[in-house]
Amino acid sequence: MRLVRAAAIGLLLIAALLVAGVAVVMSHQAQLISLVLQHIQQSSGYQIVAPDARLHFGTHLSVVLEHPSIQHDGRELVRSESVLVYVSYHALIWSGGLPLRALVVVRPELRTTLNPAALGPSIVPRPDTAGARAVAEEFHQFTGLIERLTIANARINDANGKPLVEEFSLTAAPQRRHAKIWNIGFLAPEIHTALHGLELSGRMRIDTRPHAISQIFSDGELWFWNGQLGQDLGGGLTVTGIAHGEGTFALHGDGQLQGDGSLAIDRLQASGSRLVKAIDLGNCSLKTIYAISTERVILANMKAESGTATVASGDLTLNNPLESNAALLAHLSAVQIDLATLKGWLARARALPKPLAWLAAALVSGRVSLEGATYQGPLQQLGWNAAAMSKSLQLSVRLQAVSLKLSNAAALRALSQANAAVSYAKGRVTIAQGSAALGSSSFQDLSGNADLGSGHRKVRYQFKGAGTLDVGELYAAAIQISPTLAAKTAGHVDRLSGRATVRGNASGLLDTEVPAPPANYMAKIDTGALRLTAKDLPQPIALVGGTVTLTPGTIDLSRVMAKVDKPTVPGFVSVNGSLAFGAARVSLRQIAVELHQIAVQQWLPLVVDPEDIAAHGPLGGTLTIVREPSRSHGIRANGRLTMGAGEIQMGFLRAPIVAQSATLSFDGRGLLLAIIGAKLQGAPLDFSLGVADLDKPVLRIVANSGRLDLEVMKFIRLPWAPSPPANFFPVPVTGHIEANHATLERLAMSRVRCDFDRELNGDWSVHNFDATMFDGRVEMEFSGRGRDDWINLKGRASGVQAGPLFSLADPAKPPPLSGRLNARGDLWADSNTDFFNTMAGTVSIEVTDGVLHKFALLSRILGFLDLKSWLTAKMPDPRVNGVPFQTLTADFKGRDGDFYSDDLLLRGPVVNISAFGHIRLGNDNVDMVVAMAPFKTVNWLVAKVPLIGEGLSSHHFVAAYFHVKGPLNNPRVVPKPITSVEYFLTNVLKAPINVIKGFGRGGGSGSGN
Repeated sequence: MRLVRAAAIGLLLIAALLVAGVAVVMSHQAQLISLVLQHIQQSSGYQIVAPDARLHFGTHLSVVLEHPSIQHDGRELVRSESVLVYVSYHALIWSGGLPLRALVVVRPELRTTLNPAALGPSIVPRPDTAGARAVAEEFHQFTGLIERLTIANARINDANGKPLVEEFSLTAAPQRRHAKIWNIGFLAPEIHTALHGLELSGRMRIDTRPHAISQIFSDGELWFWNGQLGQDLGGGLTVTGIAHGEGTFALHGDGQLQGDGSLAIDRLQASGSRLVKAIDLGNCSLKTIYAISTERVILANMKAESGTATVASGDLTLNNPLESNAALLAHLSAVQIDLATLKGWLARARALPKPLAWLAAALVSGRVSLEGATYQGPLQQLGWNAAAMSKSLQLSVRLQAVSLKLSNAAALRALSQANAAVSYAKGRVTIAQGSAALGSSSFQDLSGNADLGSGHRKVRYQFKGAGTLDVGELYAAAIQISPTLAAKTAGHVDRLSGRATVRGNASGLLDTEVPAPPANYMAKIDTGALRLTAKDLPQPIALVGGTVTLTPGTIDLSRVMAKVDKPTVPGFVSVNGSLAFGAARVSLRQIAVELHQIAVQQWLPLVVDPEDIAAHGPLGGTLTIVREPSRSHGIRANGRLTMGAGEIQMGFLRAPIVAQSATLSFDGRGLLLAIIGAKLQGAPLDFSLGVADLDKPVLRIVANSGRLDLEVMKFIRLPWAPSPPANFFPVPVTGHIEANHATLERLAMSRVRCDFDRELNGDWSVHNFDATMFDGRVEMEFSGRGRDDWINLKGRASGVQAGPLFSLADPAKPPPLSGRLNARGDLWADSNTDFFNTMAGTVSIEVTDGVLHKFALLSRILGFLDLKSWLTAKMPDPRVNGVPFQTLTADFKGRDGDFYSDDLLLRGPVVNISAFGHIRLGNDNVDMVVAMAPFKTVNWLVAKVPLIGEGLSSHHFVAAYFHVKGPLNNPRVVPKPITSVEYFLTNVLKAPINVIKGFGRGGGSGSGN
């Protein structure tokens, strides 16, 4: 019991002491609160000023400060709703209340001086030793002062008073009492950023011991989640997703900060009015390792992922980040762009800029891999402009199986399987290992570079490559793309096909505002497999070998071989030479053509109109053509071509020349085609055609034939025959023809020769024409006018047998006349309309020792006469045997086909005949007065008549006269017969006018009929 009483008394004493202590504390609480706050200020430098304070007793003594202000160096840092200070009774009794058991700041509100619009590197604390020590010192001041610091539901505002963070909580405590290492945890459930709903938490450790200043003195981890991304990028495009991530950090004593971090955005999506349909990018993330110091900021092993696939990786280094000469070094690699996916994204966009719209339409498939990209340059010059990029960017890209289809060139096949390594450094773009296919065409070994160092306006470049072109496919596409090219080739090229191997290079300075062809280039084209079908060519042409090389202003041809694209056609043409070309035309420098037994009929149409000249047969030889500006055509040709057995068809001939051989020679000034020992219509022929001077082209034709049908020449015809078409070379023509025998329709001649010429306007002439015809000789001059086809015939005939000549009109009938003909004439007529109705001029004829045979007119005249008194045994009946004569003469003059003669006179042993009047050639009508006189045995009577005198004295005696009118083959004859001398004299005396030199001019009118 005594022990119990002692214990009870002890407890009562303790209680009394406590009550007394509490009473003492309560009576001195203001001093006690002031003492605690004074200790806090002395130890940490932070002054807490509160308008109201009170004490609470519990397991610990708690000091409640209402609406306090936390100040430092006389400046208010934080104002809060309340601050709770927990003090251990033991510490209060023995050490003035320190260390504080806990310090809780409730709903503090902190206003920063920062403006969110001014966020940047300048607000980041300097990560150096001084900064690290300052952080450590802050926490070191709390070591031994407080055992636990709590901030509850804090709010941080910007300089404008808008909240940045709300409901922020933090707990900091040393690992154990009086330990130098602090553990800190914090939570920020409401952060006002572009990531709506973002929450953040973390934990960290701070070692405030002095010996750790050169090592890691603080490290920790951060987590953030539920960041609702809904960023309007402008232009009707919005990006949405949910952001989350984590990170670690380690702060060294020298201020260097290291760690790693990751940012993930789930369900990343682009949408908005610019897109037809939203683009779902899935779950994306970015990871990196970082190191930050005063010397540099490093982001290493950066990796961007889409789902589980890595789409990009890289590193970034910012040297001297806090200095004005800060320099950035960024490297990006392993970026993969699938072009089909990109096309799908672009296809969902509305109203794309022209470059992107073109790209969206053109893309088909393929992949672009960014193997490496490095940006190195001063931070102040950072930008996406061309100047900044040209100096600071290095880039390496690989194109893999890229396919493009140009929407504005439907005829052009897609560019496919494009592969290349593209690099960029210091303003220079380099392409290597390039290859591609364009439809059936392929390209290899593509490489080149372009120097952009001088800006985008002027770009110096080099390029080379090789390929195999499907010429047919490219030509078909070209004429559909270019209406101008289609128009130029429509009338010529039917089809161009085949394949051509091409290798070339180019270099120059490109002015992007005034593009021009490269200053230097070379393209070598293998022409060994091309086919051409053209309207200008009689047969398709195949190129079977050789190369064409293009350099500035020059086209070089080396062994370009061509043949007719038919296996059965032999021979080929080989061409070597050089051509010059400019913007508007191609001109010759020198070209050598070798013909190897080609079928000339397949090739001649390339250079000569087949209507002018055509040929058939093998042709070989060499021809060299050189440019010579001093000549009018600007060229000089030398060489010799030889054709073997074949045919040559001149445009002005109706039949071909069949030749065993023919040569075409060029002597530098002119040309000569010589055909010796040939045949024309089966007759021997030597023929030549030449131009002495091509600068003054006059074609000379020389022919010597054994037997020549003159009508084989299309321009020779009977004047009254239709004019056939005849093709002449478009130059003046002269020539000489000789023939042992010649024919013109039924007219046979021998020893024929003549000269001829023809002008460009169609005027022509044949001169020095002479020939043997029907045992006589003919000399003629012919000429014609091209403008109206009027012709002039002049000449004479000597000793020509008249009978065969007149038989030409109708060989089935006997000729109306026989004898030897001498004639001369000068006639004009229109040979293109009605030759006989337009004939004009003069003709004089004389026929000797002939017979005027029986025909309609003669028969009718003789039928009116009483010839019994005329006839003797020596004088046969003219009605049976015709009228013999010694001479028959007449002179005719006429126009419009109407010819008049007043001196037609036939003298013969039986009768003399005189006539005057008209012969109309157009309709074969006559209108003449014909008089007949008996034989000379009675002519003496006339000579004795004084009244008549010498008019009839020794030559004629008019026996009868007639008026003949109508068609020559059926004339109307009106007679006025005289049967006796008495009757004749009576009528003569009555009408002396009837007798004028044998037959008066008015003799026909005496009858009145």
